[in-house]
Amino acid sequence: MSVVLPCGYGEKYFRVALGCFLTQTYDGPLEVIILDNNTDPIEHLLPTDERIRYFHCERDRIGALRNKANALASGEVIVNADEDDWYSKDRIAAQVDRLQVSGKSVTGWHNLLFYNTADGGCYRYNYAAKPPYAVGTSFCYTRAWWETHPFQSVPKGMDYYFQLEAAQADQLDSTDGAQFAVARAHRDSTCPPQFGCSQFPAVVPTALPDAFWRAVAPAKP
Repeated sequence: MSVVLPCGYGEKYFRVALGCFLTQTYDGPLEVIILDNNTDPIEHLLPTDERIRYFHCERDRIGALRNKANALASGEVIVNADEDDWYSKDRIAAQVDRLQVSGKSVTGWHNLLFYNTADGGCYRYNYAAKPPYAVGTSFCYTRAWWETHPFQSVPKGMDYYFQLEAAQADQLDSTDGAQFAVARAHRDSTCPPQFGCSQFPAVVPTALPDAFWRAVAPAKP
């Protein structure tokens, strides 16, 4: 099992996502591919853990970075991770189970919780159209599928095209991911969500898992 985690925001966010995967309940072999495309490398900030495989590369579009990280991964199943998001401890176990039960090549979530770091607002993304559809931070897929359907290196839409190809081939399993992740929206985001529309209804803070709030709480001095 390989988790691919491109990092490009310096030391601001990645520790939360990395910590989420180093504490997974999944009981099989696990590696985390850190693809560092920061101008100032973050290798010295990483904990010592044999499951972490670190690589540095030049800055590039996210689709190209995911392809590079996937090429370095050794697992037959690959999980996407965004450095600014939080994931539950059972994410991998649940998604591997979904792949096995569904018989599909790709699984992901069509609904997702969001936390806006700019104003502290909490939201739930609701995909309005008929599923299947899955958001990029939620992808879990077989290496064999990615090898014949790599991510496109385009300015926008690389995740959309990846899941669209799977949906068109009837190879996409789409579920509700509200209990598995919280995406953090922030000013550094390349494509920040437009909150306030019907697809992003506001929710109360308690709708977000307690484990998320503990993970993003400021460290005590």
